[in-house]
Amino acid sequence: MKYLKELAQSRNLLVIAAIRQPSKAVVDQIDSFMLLPKGLTVCWGPINEIRKYFETDVAPTPLRTFGPSASSRQPMSNSAARNSRNTGMEDVMEYINIDFCLDPTKTNVQMERLRKTWHRSEVRAHLLFEIKEITTTASVPRSLAKNDMVSATFPTIPRALAYRSFIKSYRDFVAYGVRIAMYFALALLMGTVWLRLPPTDTNIQAFTNAIFFGGAFMSFMAVTYIPAYLEDHALLEKERANGLYGAAPFLIVNFCTSLPYLFLIAVLFSSVVYWLSNFRPSALAFLTWIMWLFLDLVAAESLVVLISSAIPVFVIALATTAFVNGLWMCAGGFLLPKDTLNPFWRYAFHYIDYQAYVFKGMINEFGRRNFECSEDVAAPNGCSCLVNSELADQCLIAGDAVLRQYDIVSIASALGLVLCWVSSFSSVWWAGWYFTAKDHELTDTSLIAEEYMGVGADLQV
Repeated sequence: MKYLKELAQSRNLLVIAAIRQPSKAVVDQIDSFMLLPKGLTVCWGPINEIRKYFETDVAPTPLRTFGPSASSRQPMSNSAARNSRNTGMEDVMEYINIDFCLDPTKTNVQMERLRKTWHRSEVRAHLLFEIKEITTTASVPRSLAKNDMVSATFPTIPRALAYRSFIKSYRDFVAYGVRIAMYFALALLMGTVWLRLPPTDTNIQAFTNAIFFGGAFMSFMAVTYIPAYLEDHALLEKERANGLYGAAPFLIVNFCTSLPYLFLIAVLFSSVVYWLSNFRPSALAFLTWIMWLFLDLVAAESLVVLISSAIPVFVIALATTAFVNGLWMCAGGFLLPKDTLNPFWRYAFHYIDYQAYVFKGMINEFGRRNFECSEDVAAPNGCSCLVNSELADQCLIAGDAVLRQYDIVSIASALGLVLCWVSSFSSVWWAGWYFTAKDHELTDTSLIAEEYMGVGADLQV
């Protein structure tokens, strides 16, 4: 507090501090003081005037609440200093503290007495006089009318939130730093396990497994974002309740803030896995791979945000998200072909499984690649192909023949469906906030002044 005061004086700033139960040392650094038990103003003004107010108008005996200023304070012995602290701020705090009062009637009577005392006090009358002097003699009139108030516009709010969010994102190492390190370690693991696989028919399944594992596991590990998001969720609840902004600006900023980090993760992961595992050596194929992993991460994080908002408890949100990701893996059509799935799982979950469309988009890389057949001296052409294709006479397997085994859709269709689910997750999140949370609008300034500052009726704002 001492540092804040020095900073305010050196920079000509106004500092407003909300403190639950300040100590005497803290109060000594304050110029003006306001007490708000139950949100009602019972005193407000300079420290020396408030001290006189409590001693003369409120308390029957003098209160040693606000001691002499630091400049006039004399050295005290240890016992005297200890007694001064114990009989200082605690007197007023005990008098106005109604948090632990067992008798509601007594509480209401005490609050009403404090409010009435403040309304007829000389301190308040002097405060009103000063306010009127300022408002009447100021060169530029300052209107308190609601229509004349300048509030933050919609473009301004997301810009301010984005600035704060980006600062938090790179300062909070857990939010994205740990995830980047984890995904990079996973890339090294996959790249060295599926190391330089030759394009033969015996490795078709291995390539397919790598595609499925990479996409599914990266989506599954999006659960690591839950702790960071729950912090933002709690902050959103408080600031929205205070009428600072709504759910839409938060949704936009939260979504946009995550995109650069998710794209960085997709690029780092792909740069290691793609080339170490010997996928199709083509710039277009590599960029397509990055695009699908990026969309996979975006969809997974959107799902995490939705579940964590619906269940803002870390352990439950973690378990629910893990279960849903396991469901996507089982219903995706890789572990068990779509036509073999039970009709309930196929129609209820397979067609809404974004991981399934990411897998179908990534496996399209087989479409422009041929695989060599295994040598077989007993075969007429000296080779045996595990998958029949139009290139069998050349001892090759056309990639299109592999794709036909997985009921592959076009890249455009898969891309559109994944984007559709990303927007659906975000829309459901926004709708949940819009229809369940109470809208908090700025109250008319006259009501604020009258109920909380205790000066509205006299100022007639």
